[in-house]
Amino acid sequence: MYQHILVPVDGSQHAYNAFKKAVEMAKINQAHLTLLHCIDVRAFQGLISYNKEITKEATTQAEQMLNDYQQEALVDTCNIDYRLVYGSPKNMICQFAEENKTVDLIMIGSTGLNGLERLLIGSVTHFVTEHAPCDVSIIKTNKKRG
Repeated sequence: MYQHILVPVDGSQHAYNAFKKAVEMAKINQAHLTLLHCIDVRAFQGLISYNKEITKEATTQAEQMLNDYQQEALVDTCNIDYRLVYGSPKNMICQFAEENKTVDLIMIGSTGLNGLERLLIGSVTHFVTEHAPCDVSIIKTNKKRG
């Protein structure tokens, strides 16, 4: 029985699939569910016109997405909260699980990266499976939103 499930979400279909499965798992286990979204500000650093407005807009959009996910889970009477962090997603996911010792399962969507991208920048999912301090479940369903 899992007691605290962490679900990294990034707005992708793979992350949404993991979220839906995590809601089901949380209900079955009567577990707490935490959604985690990481804004990778490193992606903005190369922009010549980078300013704080870009980060502010990304934060606003992320908060809306997390709130929407939370409201959807609450309909299923799921005990849920969310966190918004800044940094490298793969590192922040593992760090969050390490710092929050109650997290005993990470449910993460499979990567949507192609082989070349995976070779160049690495897969967040692969990194998490190798470095997480708890169980990791990779969700590969093709369930569509809606």
